[in-house]
Amino acid sequence: MSYNKLTVLREFTQSLETSKLSTWLGISWKVSLVLINFTPL
Repeated sequence: MSYNKLTVLREFTQSLETSKLSTWLGISWKVSLVLINFTPL
């Protein structure tokens, strides 16, 4: 249990450190996915 909590804490801190980058990557990925799905090729 403590090991799982420690890993969750570590991943949470890492995600906080890279929150802005991950959010921008996620937004750009979703936008590109929507554009690919809704634009006739």
